Amino acid sequence: PDNDDLKIFKVTKSIEHSCSEEINGKTKKNNESTSSLTYTDHALTSSQLAPVLEVHVATKINAQQAIPLLQPYLKQKPLPAFVRKVLKHAQATVEGDPQKEMGLLPPYIDLLKSKGHKAGIETMDGAGMKEVLIHNAKLN
Repeated sequence: PDNDDLKIFKVTKSIEHSCSEEINGKTKKNNESTSSLTYTDHALTSSQLAPVLEVHVATKINAQQAIPLLQPYLKQKPLPAFVRKVLKHAQATVEGDPQKEMGLLPPYIDLLKSKGHKAGIETMDGAGMKEVLIHNAKLN
């Protein structure tokens, strides 16, 4: 091979079956980098694969059960750590983040009030909620 176009690859992180772990390759010509390429273990990231598992989150599948479901979308068999990342993203999408969602409530109430609506947050203890549930059950 021509030494001017010699490709030198440098491993920047330990290689796992995870998109966040990469191998960087630089093409050298006359001892100067002319281009840089990034090679990942999988074509899709864990967050991109999350929709594949979203319908299975309710059944509480584990990493081993999820591997066959993800396999058609991956270049090679994933490690359980990567599959757990995919499951975590899928759960966050389906179940949501309560802390984040509660933070969106006050601005939403302010928006409703600015449009002339009566809006607020009301809370109730367990005994009060029990009365509401009994009342609703009697109506049905």
